[in-house]
Amino acid sequence: MDPNQVNQNPAADPNMGIPVADPNAGIQTPAPEPMIPVTPPVTPVEPVAPVVPEPVVPSIPEPVVPVEPTPTVEEQPAAPVTPVMPQSGDMGGGQMPPTAPPAAV
Repeated sequence: MDPNQVNQNPAADPNMGIPVADPNAGIQTPAPEPMIPVTPPVTPVEPVAPVVPEPVVPSIPEPVVPVEPTPTVEEQPAAPVTPVMPQSGDMGGGQMPPTAPPAAV
């Protein structure tokens, strides 16, 4: 037995599976009246002036200037490495002069 049908008939009604006859089988209903299509009244249409299309003037295309793409970071050439020179007279290198007099021996 299907487990989904266990609670379908809790009272164990023996007539549960018998189809019920149509209760309206012997009653005749009156036939519906045929519908007469109703046409809406025709309203007079005012004459419309014909639409004259404007003449199409061919436009002269402007010359297209080729746009050069800007190079991306990967495409840019490496800049030459120039040493940075200090702005003061000190050109670097060498030792710094001592700030205190040398200690007496």
